[in-house]
Amino acid sequence: VYKKKSPSQKRGGRGALHRATKKYIKALSISLRYRYVIIVGFAFIFAGSIYVATNHMKLILFPSEGVEGFFIRGKLPPGTASNITSERFRDFEKVIKETISEKDLKNFVTYIGIQQNDSGDPLTSVASNIGQLGVYLVPENDRSQSADQIINSLRPKIAEAAQKNGVDDIIFMKQRVGPPVGKPVAIRIMGQDLEQMRKISRSLEEELKSIDGVADVENDYLRGKDEYQVIVDKDKTARALLTSQNIGMHVRASLEGHIATYIYKDGDRIPVKVKLSEEQRKDLEHLRKSNIYNPMGMRVPLESVVEFQRGEGVQGIKHYNNKRIITITASIDEEKVSSSDVNLKVMPSIESLQNQYPGIKIEAGGEYEDTTESLESLKQAFYVALSFIFIILVT
Repeated sequence: VYKKKSPSQKRGGRGALHRATKKYIKALSISLRYRYVIIVGFAFIFAGSIYVATNHMKLILFPSEGVEGFFIRGKLPPGTASNITSERFRDFEKVIKETISEKDLKNFVTYIGIQQNDSGDPLTSVASNIGQLGVYLVPENDRSQSADQIINSLRPKIAEAAQKNGVDDIIFMKQRVGPPVGKPVAIRIMGQDLEQMRKISRSLEEELKSIDGVADVENDYLRGKDEYQVIVDKDKTARALLTSQNIGMHVRASLEGHIATYIYKDGDRIPVKVKLSEEQRKDLEHLRKSNIYNPMGMRVPLESVVEFQRGEGVQGIKHYNNKRIITITASIDEEKVSSSDVNLKVMPSIESLQNQYPGIKIEAGGEYEDTTESLESLKQAFYVALSFIFIILVT
């Protein structure tokens, strides 16, 4: 049933609007009369807000809340067999069972020979001497402790078990929920000279470890077994009428063998491979004393044109944008420091090292890169919105 409003109700509605309009006009008149004071006042408020936000507020665009899982990673000496690695990680499993309450722990899984957050992790490492434990917790609302509290209670016990079993580079890596973001600290070092890249890596790692609130500093460079490197003396090689290719083929044939001829038996062609005996291959002196024939048919002692140096091998070399890369990563305590704070603190060192090694490119990635890109997008959206507001007001 439609009920017609009385004249007094209509006047009341118009009266309220009229009173609001009068107050607005009065406030507008005062603002226009003291416009310069108003402008200066708002400018001070805006500048003060920027100052407080810059100096007294931590920018955490992607907070690590609601963590329901984390990894415990470690390494043994290069060349360690996977079955030994598995045996050494068993004590970690005992620590997890004894430390985490059954009400808080959902399950845990031990991975041997691989370290990765998920199947698409670009920082995946594969080797027989590495491993990780994936610890999965019940939802945060159903737990008596947060993930950070559980990790802090595990750190000293895991460190003790690691020292006992000879496991190095213990790292705790939290699995974040929400949108996919990079690690809190991820510094990419790209170039061709691995030695220079490793020097830069060690320098930046030391600086990161000195920052309060930064933990689990590591890099993804995987050291391999020790090896003997054959260093060719180009001048002596040229005088002996040899090339680096001749020397390389001789070393390979001595150790892996060279097909000298074929014999035929029952219609099958069987290759005859010639190489040093097993005992001789284990003794470097036999290779060092061996001779190479140059194009003139003269014998040249191998040790007269090369030098054998024992050095550190590499298990694998990772690449990014067609360049060799070493990535330094670290986790942070968000109550003490933010990803942006840490990256800004190391930025002067990055610029200094960049100038010192011009052939190497160093850049900050991970969460800092994601945050920077997001803020840049917000900045552009702000300018677009401001333009539309101006157009609407003018028209």
